Amino acid sequence: LSIEHPIVMGGMTGVGTAQLAAAVSLAGGLGIMAIHNSGKPEQARKDVQLLRKLCNGKPFGVNLTILPSFDPPPYDEYAKII
Repeated sequence: LSIEHPIVMGGMTGVGTAQLAAAVSLAGGLGIMAIHNSGKPEQARKDVQLLRKLCNGKPFGVNLTILPSFDPPPYDEYAKII
């Protein structure tokens, strides 16, 4: 994984933001952003771009949680962004 420490951040709903994921990656772990925290796919794309910029070449991940729902988020659009 090219990380310094065996620490992997979970893709946490509500708090798994680009900023937190970047902080974990910059500290030597593997930061993971929860893409559904971004809301709309347009914002998700911006957040992934921000995460890439903040990580400054360090590895990171993007989590897409798929759960049954009567009103599912745009999973296909999120997957294209990832």
